[in-house]
Amino acid sequence: MGWQSCTDKKSFTYAILDALSKEYDFSLDTPFEDYPKEIHDVLLHGTNGKEVKVYYKGQRGEGVYDVAFEGLIKNVERRYRETGSETMKAEYEEFMNITPCHACKGQRLKPGHWLWCSTMWPWVFCRRLEIPDTRCIT
Repeated sequence: MGWQSCTDKKSFTYAILDALSKEYDFSLDTPFEDYPKEIHDVLLHGTNGKEVKVYYKGQRGEGVYDVAFEGLIKNVERRYRETGSETMKAEYEEFMNITPCHACKGQRLKPGHWLWCSTMWPWVFCRRLEIPDTRCIT
């Protein structure tokens, strides 16, 4: 899925995680569940457009890259949308679960719109990744 190489210190994905760890002051040796909420949010949801300096040396050269990290959730969603491979789609789907959103009862509506639209819209399900963060992804 593209993140298998994140433990390989020569990979670009490791370089991104290393840059994030320096910018947000956390250790890559710490288990995910032991990170504070702020670090969970950065890793799962990204840097909100804030760029970090990624130092990378590969077979074709080296450089410093300004990278706005999109987050693991958005990364998997984007890869799922963009792939033409049914095999890859099936692999990404293993990280997804179709479940009704608790807040909108599957209608993808803001709470204030629920009563007005509840009889007008068909039942629609929200997607949620099976991760510690339980926010609905629409």
